[in-house]
Amino acid sequence: MGKKTILEKVLNNIDNCRDEIINFLRDLISIPSVTGEESGIQEFIASKLRDWGLKYDMWFIDEKELLKNPLAEKIKLSYKDRPMLVGIVKGEGGGRSLAFNGHIDVIPAGSRSSWSYDPFKG
Repeated sequence: MGKKTILEKVLNNIDNCRDEIINFLRDLISIPSVTGEESGIQEFIASKLRDWGLKYDMWFIDEKELLKNPLAEKIKLSYKDRPMLVGIVKGEGGGRSLAFNGHIDVIPAGSRSSWSYDPFKG
């Protein structure tokens, strides 16, 4: 399949799922995920992955175990109640894997009066 054909398929899928994508992003934005308080949004994403029939792995970092690694640095922020989440989509054939990585936490919004729009509203 040529690059143009793949791009066309992706764009068509986006067009066909536009409302679902917008609703998902609105829901996602509405969940505060300030650093140290990510469990709610991770649970939300895990439930979406489950609803979509995808596999996922969610776990908590064992800080004591992590610090046993000679390359580990001092932990500056506790990992308590901060689950890690990986979604898994199995490909077809024997090709290489593709990984997307991101972080879920945001900085505090500060005073809501400083915002023209609520930062947690879609």
